[in-house]
Amino acid sequence: MIAPSNQMIRTKWNKGLRGIAVAVCAAAAVAAVGCGSDRSSSSEDAPTKVVFVKEADKLCQKADARQLAGLKLYSEKHQPKGSTQAWEEQLAVAVGLPPLEIEARELAGLTPPSGDEDEIDAIVTAIEEAVEDTKDEPAGALKQPGKNSFAAAEKMARDYGLKVCGEI
Repeated sequence: MIAPSNQMIRTKWNKGLRGIAVAVCAAAAVAAVGCGSDRSSSSEDAPTKVVFVKEADKLCQKADARQLAGLKLYSEKHQPKGSTQAWEEQLAVAVGLPPLEIEARELAGLTPPSGDEDEIDAIVTAIEEAVEDTKDEPAGALKQPGKNSFAAAEKMARDYGLKVCGEI
């Protein structure tokens, strides 16, 4: 089996898996900010928005790195001759989602800025829904950026100010 080139990996990543990663990161960041938690942040313990965005984007960078490493490894071991839609869907679920789920748990440990809890909860919910939708229908994650399963979560994350978590 021929190992994929770095260019092929980047192309496949940009085609949809990066969108998954970004959306999941954004969702993870939002989930980490308190989705489903009873804790509320007081102005004394809560970070500023700038500090929160920096920490969340750092976590998303880690998820991106995990996905890229996983993509390369998985492709070397499992890529069939010629790329197929079925293989890309398998890749999205097997490689794209696990780092994003880890990232979501890590982001859930972050405290949101005071007053931003509802906005962060909405982003996390959108990401969690996109992850579940991708598990049920992987093809949705492979659509063009802005039209894939994570489009809504990505837009919400970008609108909040998350750079790494909100870009494709």
